[in-house]
Amino acid sequence: MKRSAAFTPDASSSSVQAPRLPASGRTPDLPGCESFHLPASALDAYDGRFEFWDGLTETAWKVREPTSIWHEQPTRRLTRLAERVASLRGSPIECFGSVDLLRLDAAGGKRWIMQADEILYLHPGRARISGPAVVVGEDTLPDVVLEVDHSTDVRRWKLGVYQECSFPEIWVAVPWDHSTRRPGLTIHVRRDEGYAEAAESRAFPGWTAAAIHRALTEEPISAEAWGATERVARAMGGREGTSPEDDPIMRSVSRRAEAKGRADAMVDAVLATLRQRGIDVPADLADAVRRTADLTLDAVLAAALACADADDFRRRLRKRPRPCRDVPAALDMPQRPGREALRKGKGLTPQATATRWSRLVLKDSPLLGLGRVRPADRIAQCDSPRQRHGRAPRWATAGAPSEPISMEPQALERGPQPDPAGGIGGG
Repeated sequence: MKRSAAFTPDASSSSVQAPRLPASGRTPDLPGCESFHLPASALDAYDGRFEFWDGLTETAWKVREPTSIWHEQPTRRLTRLAERVASLRGSPIECFGSVDLLRLDAAGGKRWIMQADEILYLHPGRARISGPAVVVGEDTLPDVVLEVDHSTDVRRWKLGVYQECSFPEIWVAVPWDHSTRRPGLTIHVRRDEGYAEAAESRAFPGWTAAAIHRALTEEPISAEAWGATERVARAMGGREGTSPEDDPIMRSVSRRAEAKGRADAMVDAVLATLRQRGIDVPADLADAVRRTADLTLDAVLAAALACADADDFRRRLRKRPRPCRDVPAALDMPQRPGREALRKGKGLTPQATATRWSRLVLKDSPLLGLGRVRPADRIAQCDSPRQRHGRAPRWATAGAPSEPISMEPQALERGPQPDPAGGIGGG
């Protein structure tokens, strides 16, 4: 690590010599800018951008070159990268753009105002910001300040003001070959003796100056740049005890990906089973399987093993029992109800409603046309909890043998075989 060139007494370039006086005590030296009179009374109504405003002389400095994509792209890109880092880290990051950085005088008036190109708060929930501007000496200073030197040079004077105010980390980006000097990014990290140039960020540990510059200027951003950003974000989350699962969007994306993975696995398994049994598989059958996301893989496979053809398989999926919707009002009973009480719909405590209500499964399902339902069993037209723990419901395997179905190729080719008891055997 080396001292920043702007504060090195023996710097080779006279344009970056360390100032003898504090920067705020000297006339602003802002290359690429032009000054204009801006009274304090007109300050609030002024909606343009400026680099610096001096309250003593009521003079402002703005960039001479019109605002262009060459200057704006790195700042907008940093906002996007910060959002990605926040999602992967699992906690928010706030970017406030070129908000006013305000210094008050002893009387509470505006001594000077400085604007950066972008400021970042890595833990906005901990930051104290009292108003529309960041008041230096009162509010929490941003963790990172970005200055884009496309046609300017903050090293000459502005960096000294940041140092006097103890801003922790300044990134100075020279974005393009046609900028005022050689492109690159310099990280200035606050030390006891002032700023020092660092190879990597202190706010984003592991993110090097070269990697940051590449991520801010590449078009499009390469896989290597995204990979470096992701490693930094995940490492930050690891140190802070957070992960992508703590971010609402990433958590939703993860759940959707998991659900799609389960659905794809179910489709592959079911279609492979049907083909192995010699059953023709229509092109649209996969969609029918995907619509059974509320069933377990074992339940759908059981239907695939018991069906006679693709249409029969669809019927079994279509006519599956639906979960009970109307539960009788629960009675506040101290003891747990027995099986007969559940059958009659009486004596249901809230706990029993949650744990035992759907435990009874139809012995003979009318949906498959294999029998009639006794009145006492009507309350039992629910999916069994056992189904959710890996055992297929009776509706899926109706007519299947009590013995396990053989998965040998010969048995699958033969398909279900009638047995003397009137059921269907699997060989």
